Order: sequence, then structure tokens, then C-alpha cells
Amino acid sequence: MARDCGGGQALIYKNIKKHLKKLSPSLEIVQAKGDSMLPYAKNNEILLIDKTEDFKNGEVVIFSYKDEVFIRQVFITPNDRKLSFVSKNPLYPSFTLEGKNIEKIRIKGVLRAKIKRF
Repeated sequence: MARDCGGGQALIYKNIKKHLKKLSPSLEIVQAKGDSMLPYAKNNEILLIDKTEDFKNGEVVIFSYKDEVFIRQVFITPNDRKLSFVSKNPLYPSFTLEGKNIEKIRIKGVLRAKIKRF
């Protein structure tokens, strides 16, 4: 089957999203913006996330905080009730949230895979 190499890309992603919803309603395709997670995730790279608020120590999460959306690796310090968010790109500082600031974040999902373009 022939596919348009230009505008057909959006149609292909729409079909992939439709099939993912049948497999698991919690899976979603998102597009990375920015370079804070280089070399792990590149700008405009397609990512597969599990739309859940449950994550494990060391996983990469997508979350919002103070009206910004971030993709960061998260580390849990349970005794101190702290979450540390680490960028893979050393040009971006890591940051730690604790106490009531943790309640201000909204986890959008956990990164499960990235779709590599040829």
C-alpha cells in the first residue's frame, strides 16, 4: 500500500493511536518538545506513555508543575518525602520538590517506549 511521505504521517499516527486504545486505554502517543532529555529523548521524537499517576523510583515521567510540562527521570526519597526530577541533558538543572510542593505536580504518565523514525 502506498503512503504519502508528507502529509500522510499524521494519518499513520492517528491509526496507531486508534490501535493502541484497543490494546490498552491507558497508552498514548506524545511528541517530545525541547532538548532537556537529550540524548535519551530528542526534540519532536514520538514517545509512548502509560497515562497513570503511579510510577516507580527511577522511571521517566511526564508531569506538569507551575503551568509547565516536563519530562524527567524521578527519584523518590520516601523518608524525607522528597521527589527529585533529573534531566538527562546536563545543561538543565535537576530540582527537588518536597512537602506541599509535591501536591502541586500532576503526573500525566510514565514513559514506556519511544518510536524511532527512519
